[in-house]
Amino acid sequence: MDFTVSSEEVCYGSPALRTGQAEIIKDLINKNLDYISRIGANTVITACAGCYRTFKIDYPKILGKELPFKVLHISEFLSQIIPNNNLKLKNDKSFKIAYHDPCHLGRHSGVFDEPRNIISSIENVEFIEMHRNRENAWYCGAGGGVKSGFKDWAVEIASERIKEAEKTGADILITNCPFCVRNLKDASNKLNSNLKIMGIVELIKDLI
Repeated sequence: MDFTVSSEEVCYGSPALRTGQAEIIKDLINKNLDYISRIGANTVITACAGCYRTFKIDYPKILGKELPFKVLHISEFLSQIIPNNNLKLKNDKSFKIAYHDPCHLGRHSGVFDEPRNIISSIENVEFIEMHRNRENAWYCGAGGGVKSGFKDWAVEIASERIKEAEKTGADILITNCPFCVRNLKDASNKLNSNLKIMGIVELIKDLI
């Protein structure tokens, strides 16, 4: 596959938008769209739920038109290539996995099945849903500036999610957002939990 990751890449602006700094986003949009246009990309893949929502929903809304390229979250991309055996996952150990739906990817953008399909495709893995999932998933506590402004409250919110995941008997809690991963790890450490927190790309990397 012909792909590139450039040092010219700048933030897509999700943190600025969520914290009311709307004036910053226009400059970021121009820089990102100019770069993507110059390299001639027809697809943009992002591993961050916030970046995905910003590109997929916010950019077209702010610009008043559709983007001239396709936007995919990494879980959408992986769910396309794994079934075709373009990416073979090897797993000799048996373990249980629970999945946390990030707000931006799940209820904001409607991407629910792809991450679950990836997890379910791994041999010797038992996928277990937490009580609150999909549209009704519990918030991780980190987004919308909460982690920056109210650190203790953010960890308190995430602690509820860790306890919910522990009740499933899962060994690993998978998610698709760096904010979720960071805050869930902070809560897990505070609770001295044995639950392992990982992004789905980290999981895939360990299995190929």
